[in-house]
Amino acid sequence: MKRRLIFLLAAVLSASLVMGGCNGAEEKIQPAEPGITDEAEYDETLGQIYGDAITMDKVLGKDTPYVKVYICLEIGKMLGHTEDDAFQTAVESVTLSEAVQWYASENGVSVSEQAVRDYMEKCFAEIKKTKNYVTLNRNLQKQGFSFEEYYFQFPEMYRWQYIVQGPLQEGGREADTDRIVRAYKETEEYDRLLQLLICCRDACHEWGNNTEELKNAEIYYGE
Repeated sequence: MKRRLIFLLAAVLSASLVMGGCNGAEEKIQPAEPGITDEAEYDETLGQIYGDAITMDKVLGKDTPYVKVYICLEIGKMLGHTEDDAFQTAVESVTLSEAVQWYASENGVSVSEQAVRDYMEKCFAEIKKTKNYVTLNRNLQKQGFSFEEYYFQFPEMYRWQYIVQGPLQEGGREADTDRIVRAYKETEEYDRLLQLLICCRDACHEWGNNTEELKNAEIYYGE
């Protein structure tokens, strides 16, 4: 059965790389040995990865776990992290996003697409003020895209943030994400999510960013 999955890319790539939030976007993660240490190459590679993300998401459709796992592994490689570490970061980030939305659903909390969009636009206004925005936007333009296009291509990464900062807190409900995640990990849904992410990791080795091959596969749908 096809399942809808929401993925937190912001936490995976960090707020300073994706600038996925209103706070802390000015800082930039420094490449770790033996990753890319040349700043120009670092920025250009990041732009290429984001460009791949937009292309794959458009070809494969929304809510595709494969695209998100691919990006996490590529960013980890760029930073000189082991694949296991990069994948673990992806699992933790995806789990956080899914857990918050699971909790919201279980407690009758719903959010509109417009509310999430308004939240994103508020954050984007702050992002455009940061020193990394111009560089990242320029490197994405080399791939035929813009950072604004990338940013609004993935509203899923901001939905959980909005839920925690808005409806949960305003409604007096549990807003401790650590407790929410622990509860979510006791569910069968989490077990299915983890197995799907492992499958996506394995598939990344075979297909990479090859959209022609991926279009004929089912893994990215989470079947």
